[in-house]
Amino acid sequence: MPGDTPSAAVDTYLAPLQLSISCVTKGLLGVGAGRHVSEKPHVLTLLNGPERLSRRDQRDLTLSVSQQYQIIEFEGGFRVHTLSYAYKLDDALDGHEIMAYHWHPQPHQTVQYPHLHLSYGARIGREEFQKAHVPTGRIALEDFIQFLIEAFDAIPARDDWHSVLDETRARFSEVPFVGIDFHGRCH
Repeated sequence: MPGDTPSAAVDTYLAPLQLSISCVTKGLLGVGAGRHVSEKPHVLTLLNGPERLSRRDQRDLTLSVSQQYQIIEFEGGFRVHTLSYAYKLDDALDGHEIMAYHWHPQPHQTVQYPHLHLSYGARIGREEFQKAHVPTGRIALEDFIQFLIEAFDAIPARDDWHSVLDETRARFSEVPFVGIDFHGRCH
């Protein structure tokens, strides 16, 4: 996401993600000191750890969100480039992971494509699924939030959640993709 300074680029990147999170929780995303250009990735995460999501059936879930990103110089300004993500849903009662979407294409990772984990908490009996990396396309945080509301009956934290997610998706798709290798070089 573009900005005149590295910090402004992070604010531009963070704002729609925070707006998306606000559709299901009051939790805050944070980047710590990750507002400068660095060869090392920065981390975005929920500040207070996993956030509890209320459901209509009273069986709460917990949501975890993290991303790694880099700030790069681009066309006279700065922009944030996502390097990886992990979106996880756990059963709040027993603490078992239900599912997690991951994408971590760094060369040292054995599985570099976007994928889904269906874990013990999903109550799928096949052992193969519990250790599998089910291929997916890249998953936007907005898509995961909408999935939680529609498929898992997470109670929306705001009435306008659908339009908010549509708006933040549109903002993301307006930004041109910048190819970047794992050493921070644009191509």
